[in-house]
Amino acid sequence: MTRQPTTDLPSAATQSSLYVSQSLHLCNCGDRFECETCRQSWIAKRSRTSERWLSNAIAVDGVAWFAMLTIPTLGDWVTESSELFRRWTKLGKQRSQQRFRGIPRGLGSIRRGIGVLHLVGRAGRFQPHLHGVIVSDPSIDSRSIIDAWQRFGQGFVDVQLARSLGAVVRYAIAGPLPHELADRKEVGAMLHGVKIVRRIGR
Repeated sequence: MTRQPTTDLPSAATQSSLYVSQSLHLCNCGDRFECETCRQSWIAKRSRTSERWLSNAIAVDGVAWFAMLTIPTLGDWVTESSELFRRWTKLGKQRSQQRFRGIPRGLGSIRRGIGVLHLVGRAGRFQPHLHGVIVSDPSIDSRSIIDAWQRFGQGFVDVQLARSLGAVVRYAIAGPLPHELADRKEVGAMLHGVKIVRRIGR
């Protein structure tokens, strides 16, 4: 694994309780990790705003991609989640540098993207990884995303064309949670105030 951060995940300025619409849902506790009603409200709102933001970048000729981005996991999911976000931020910075220099290919072809933290894998065990939805120019070679991620350190990347922007955005944001309530409480405590949907691009 590459260099690990020494601090906890960064805090978001907006608390999860502010994401819940009182007019549409009966519950307003804002606990999206233990309360299924508030979780569905948060998913719906984040999906709408993210899809709208990304679709604005598609314009006439944009292309949408769905990516899974991983690093080796050893059981310290807080540190591993921080490392995932560090790499996502680095990907965004390299993209911005290339666009500023007028490089029309590679990461410079990315218009906008969201990276969303998933903590649970298919087997239901803790396995931090990111799901990304990326909108790019049609000239991009998806290999540039894979190569950039792997230059940051060990990890697996899968990048595919998205058939439906709305479907991949919702899938990314509605990542599974642990089945056990105690595990959900632990996740809620550790991610309190943490922004799990991160953007690249403007």
